[in-house]
Amino acid sequence: MEHLIAKGIDRVLQLRHTRRIRRWKATRTPFVTGAHLRRFSILASIITGAETRVVTISGDAPPRPYLPHLHKLGHTALMAEHGFPWTDGETIFLPLSFIDMADLSLQEDLAKVTLFFLSYQIKANSMAPSRDMGALLQRDQVLADIYWIVENGRIFSSIQRDFPKVLRNYAAIQTTLFASRPRVESLTKGEAVVERLFRTRAGGALDTENLISPAGSLSLAMEIRERLKDDVSRSRKYRGMVPFTPWGKFMPGRIPNGSPRRQMIYRGEAPKGMTGAKGPGQKKMERPKDFPHGRYKLTRMRTIRGLL
Repeated sequence: MEHLIAKGIDRVLQLRHTRRIRRWKATRTPFVTGAHLRRFSILASIITGAETRVVTISGDAPPRPYLPHLHKLGHTALMAEHGFPWTDGETIFLPLSFIDMADLSLQEDLAKVTLFFLSYQIKANSMAPSRDMGALLQRDQVLADIYWIVENGRIFSSIQRDFPKVLRNYAAIQTTLFASRPRVESLTKGEAVVERLFRTRAGGALDTENLISPAGSLSLAMEIRERLKDDVSRSRKYRGMVPFTPWGKFMPGRIPNGSPRRQMIYRGEAPKGMTGAKGPGQKKMERPKDFPHGRYKLTRMRTIRGLL
């Protein structure tokens, strides 16, 4: 009987928040990504230093564990056109539009911040643990979520160092997105611990000076996981952390195995014999010497500023 009452309450909450989403759609102007895919693909390719496609994706359902959270919140990610972005380490998948922010200018800022985070995830090879230890991360959702918090803290520091103007409205974006996240009081003990960790470190509060690779982030995540094991083990269940839009969702089970199959960018065609792997009679593929330094770097920075 109690179970039926709880289901009825959940249904009422879902209907209430579905109406709220419809009002949002009627009063807010979404930032439609389809018209900007070419610009975003160029930006992502410049940032990653390799050919990177940015595409839109519709109807990509959020992972099942935290769906109840989204239904109770009436989260915009439940709508096919406003789902969570993500990357598999080769391609960036963006929703058809962004609608979370109060005005169109901030919607576009959210889209740009998201693009930079996902591009830096590719550049930093943040998906490497998914390829090397995918089974562990799929089995231990708590560890996967903590790794994603730590790794994106590292990426935040990199973006802040390289492109501080991209994050000029990050505080406002963060405040708005935090308001659409589950209340800590409504979570199980294990979920609440991870959510507090996320909220504490989403703004770059994490000390990332000594983190230089995804392996370092995973090692720190394992240490944090070990410290939190008592709180998590006493929890009734763990449904996973609701994704933070700029970071995208992390799905180890959908990351291709092996090294990323991305082609390095050259000013002309890649020289013959240049491949991703070094074999007999082959030269190792490298970036042009002037790619990260000197005059090309200045051109690169001007190009990025022009595309923002």
